Amino acid sequence: MKQIKLKAIIRISTSRGSFSAGETFEIAEDIAKKLIKAGYAKMIEPLSVTQTSEGSVEIKPEKELGKLKVEELKELAEALGFDAGDLKKADLIKKIIEEAKKEDAFSGILEMKADEIRAYLGE
Repeated sequence: MKQIKLKAIIRISTSRGSFSAGETFEIAEDIAKKLIKAGYAKMIEPLSVTQTSEGSVEIKPEKELGKLKVEELKELAEALGFDAGDLKKADLIKKIIEEAKKEDAFSGILEMKADEIRAYLGE
């Protein structure tokens, strides 16, 4: 199973040990999702950038989220804690970006490429 690097927001006790607020650790992806959703930890992701001869260029979340299928976006919306309902794809992408900016634990999603988001969702 894929290991996810997290940073504890509060003191956490798991089968892998105890972690103080601010401490970083790696844990199985399924457990990581639960800790993030509960607000106990946040993801630590390396900044995803495209290297060019002029330097680094930040990823545009709208473009990367646009590469995902609506079903994947709805799954991501659920992970962020809101019901996507009947939102159209463009509106759903805007809402995901808004919610991810509000939720510090999910801010790393806005720096991921589409395939990294799929891996996060367990695709």
